[in-house]
Amino acid sequence: SEMNKLLVFIGVALSFTGYDIYKRFFAENTEYVSEETLAHIEKAIEAETNNRIDDAISHYIDALKQLDSEELEHISPCYTSCSVRIAELFEHEKKFDKALLIYKELSNSYLNAFTHREDFDALSDDSSYDFAILRSLTIAIRYAYLLPAKDVDLARETLMFHIVEAQKRVIEAYPPFLSVLNDINNRNVLDLITADLEKTIAHLPESEQEKIIKQQAKTPIELPLFTTEQTPENKILGLHVKAWPVFTRVLINAKDLYANLSIEANDLSAAISNLTSNSIIIQRCFDHPSRLTLTLTKLGVALQMTYQTISRDFPKGKEIEIIQDSEPVKVNLSSPELKDFVLNTTVSESKRIFLKVLVLCDTMKKQEKIIKANHLGQDIGQWEAMFKPALDKSEMVSAASLGMISYQSGFATDALKYFKRAKVLAFRLNDKDYIDDINEWIKLIEN
Repeated sequence: SEMNKLLVFIGVALSFTGYDIYKRFFAENTEYVSEETLAHIEKAIEAETNNRIDDAISHYIDALKQLDSEELEHISPCYTSCSVRIAELFEHEKKFDKALLIYKELSNSYLNAFTHREDFDALSDDSSYDFAILRSLTIAIRYAYLLPAKDVDLARETLMFHIVEAQKRVIEAYPPFLSVLNDINNRNVLDLITADLEKTIAHLPESEQEKIIKQQAKTPIELPLFTTEQTPENKILGLHVKAWPVFTRVLINAKDLYANLSIEANDLSAAISNLTSNSIIIQRCFDHPSRLTLTLTKLGVALQMTYQTISRDFPKGKEIEIIQDSEPVKVNLSSPELKDFVLNTTVSESKRIFLKVLVLCDTMKKQEKIIKANHLGQDIGQWEAMFKPALDKSEMVSAASLGMISYQSGFATDALKYFKRAKVLAFRLNDKDYIDDINEWIKLIEN
């Protein structure tokens, strides 16, 4: 279908550069390590340097045995680092089953420790707890990423356990985030679209409900999805920027992977809720704008997919739970007009988000010279390698998506403008599939 090329975009991860997990863990490791353990680690590193991978693994295992004899907790930085390094070496040797077993065991160790925090010295204060969450999220991401496609549910479940733990800590350090999560997390996209409407009409007779829905269907609403406007919630969140924990960026990556896996599992609502909350975190913790454009573009694509799904298979009798007098009440809406209302809102939201992305990309282009100047001639190549492709890909997908929406809405001139913009980016990225696809659309419009 015309969406196939666009949906490939969902697989784009937010982590632009790979990093050595082992070094990342040791960067914050200030714990005492015995001379005996260090000796094993030094031998392992020497073996690695000489490409003797089996010997290196053996020495790291000796280090773990020494740490066990010293009764060091498995969630400590040193024990985790050695374990992860063994897993990475197994990955290097294409022994993925062995790597997965290590990541699984580590993941379970951290989840168990979080449940019994008072029993673990490595979680004794908030700072060490935050670094433990950073390690746990990094491990969960790697584990979920390596699991085969048939285990997508296991991958999602594991990730979510670690994400929930991290979000609890964010809420502790950053209380306003609770209201944001409550608004958008784990809610079906149909609920988001129709919740306010249903609260208004729930007490009315069914005939009156249908009249109101029919009227409302003419005017799509804006979802409580993230925008760059300064909403009251965003203003409150912005006041506490220093409170973001050390693991925040890894949490963003974990939620991003969870969204990708949710789309593979055809759970679009879970993808949308996590992309939405991610966009809020990215904006509020002042992460790089290219990550925001990627997240918003994915969100727009997920909404387009939702539009297609609803078009094909709209629930006949939609049952939604709303709160009345502090009690949950189930409300049934079976009006055929509800479908138009939901479809119009979904497509208008995806359009609004894609337009936001183009505005962000235009802003970044204007600032690009300043950003390069601030690097004083250094690392410009690294900056372009990390962020420029992400911005270009976001702009390409958003422009192409707007071209499709405009064409399907009968605005051929606008569609042509957007497709030509996307084509320029596709050539820059040397994306031959996109170039061919866009050329087909342009040919269709011009003929």
